[in-house]
Amino acid sequence: MDHKGVQVHYKPITDKKKQYWIYFRLSEIYNGYNLSSDTPLDSHALRRYLGAILIEMGVHIQDWYQVQIGRLDVFRNLQLNYEYEDYFHLVQLAGFKRTDFWQVEDSHYSGNRIIELNAYNKQSQLRSKNIIVNDSILRIELRFLNSHKIKEVFGTNNFYTIRDMIEGAYHIYIREAFGFLREMEAISKLVSPDCKGLREALFIYYASLNKRNINRIVKESITLLQENKYPKAERKNSKRVRSKKDDAERKRIERKSSNSEDYYKSALLIRDYLSGRKELALELIEALFNTPAKVAKFPFELIRRRFVTEQTQEALDKQFGIGKVKSTL
Repeated sequence: MDHKGVQVHYKPITDKKKQYWIYFRLSEIYNGYNLSSDTPLDSHALRRYLGAILIEMGVHIQDWYQVQIGRLDVFRNLQLNYEYEDYFHLVQLAGFKRTDFWQVEDSHYSGNRIIELNAYNKQSQLRSKNIIVNDSILRIELRFLNSHKIKEVFGTNNFYTIRDMIEGAYHIYIREAFGFLREMEAISKLVSPDCKGLREALFIYYASLNKRNINRIVKESITLLQENKYPKAERKNSKRVRSKKDDAERKRIERKSSNSEDYYKSALLIRDYLSGRKELALELIEALFNTPAKVAKFPFELIRRRFVTEQTQEALDKQFGIGKVKSTL
């Protein structure tokens, strides 16, 4: 069943009992569109507006405290000072360990079967829907793809238990994914902007960090950057089949790959620093780590609420004992 942006699927358990799956977007439930990230996770309002739609679909939730979450997507819209394209070389490095990285046009993904990060140009998407927004907007979505991951993160997948922890979990994971940006702060302290070139700057930086085999590391860093070859830039579709005797070799390869990823990130950040573009990384650091994110506001004067019929209102009053739901179009 699909009604007003809410999808309901169910599976009979017994003749009198069914298991339901309900798919919806909070922003669409509250505002009538899935654009604004300024969406409160308020249980009373959620029960009121989602409950109204479900009742119209013939679905009555008797005990909301038993509602469990099977997938959770959380997002923020960040208002940027420059064009989205100026940041994409940084955005495409964001992600988690032991996940695949891939790009679709100007959208970046990092994920596996249980968690996924998606960062993309929201302004471009809005324009494709004939919605004009003057600000450059970076949307960062975090997706917990199944109940097992949700339980791992929150200890449970009960909606009423985790709803106050969602915001904190989002920031923890996003700061992990974009943590490499903080290296720009160290680069700014250790490397002079007057360096003659990237090679000298890399040598000074790695020497300051007491790295061994600096000449080899500098050469590898420059080669990776020149070839524009980030080690995790391609999505791996094949399943990994490993035996115990291959474990040591696997770990060795993972360490080497991790080192190469770090070298590429360092070289890219130092190149930005020498070319006077360090403010791009510092802006993202400020938004993601140091202050609450700048939530991008969209130019909608009209907040569309779902129409609630008198029959539905009577059912709501009976089920929840709440006041009348206002309907404005």
